Amino acid sequence: MTPIPNRASPSAPLGQMVLIVEDDPLIRDLLCEILESEGFVTQGMANADRALEFLIDQSSRVCLLLTDINMHGTINGAELAKTSILLWPAIPIVVMSGVETPETVGLGQNLAFIRKPFTVEKILKVIQKALVSDE
Repeated sequence: MTPIPNRASPSAPLGQMVLIVEDDPLIRDLLCEILESEGFVTQGMANADRALEFLIDQSSRVCLLLTDINMHGTINGAELAKTSILLWPAIPIVVMSGVETPETVGLGQNLAFIRKPFTVEKILKVIQKALVSDE
């Protein structure tokens, strides 16, 4: 992947990871690749159920939760975000969707949101803003 010149890169907290929850393996792998090229450690999960289990065990390692809204499973990305807000309020959350918005799934406006499809530059800006506003 060719780096995009003249853009602000998110600051990757040392040893911290971005938990990426996306049911489409191509998008999930691409997001992992993009963020790893920026210095992040990533952990990709195919559904919100597995992501919740991961957070229960390893939330202290997670610096950001990046989740799709619409996914199959016992819980979806919106429910994962709601649970994360309650259990781990210090972890910033970015939700993404090509269909829904945080408001339409009852998340309110206090979360970072990015509409699919998005550019590399746009996702990096949204992540940077979420990390900075959480400091």
